[in-house]
Amino acid sequence: PFFRYGLNSAVRRPGVYKLAAGSIAARALSLAGGPLRSADLAAVNLAARLEDGQQLVVRAVVPQAGQLRQAAVRG
Repeated sequence: PFFRYGLNSAVRRPGVYKLAAGSIAARALSLAGGPLRSADLAAVNLAARLEDGQQLVVRAVVPQAGQLRQAAVRG
């Protein structure tokens, strides 16, 4: 059996995908083209089994003001 799940936020191709029952979050992330560089993968359990209709949210890391200034100086 297959099921559908939604994947959005910091991934290359957000959308609704069809996977085999029992698939894990890492497989879903792969189907969505992988994470963006800004993705906070530490906040996602990549081994979690997904359920039909579930939405997997991969949030982006938002740099703090001090980090932005340091990046501008280095860049």
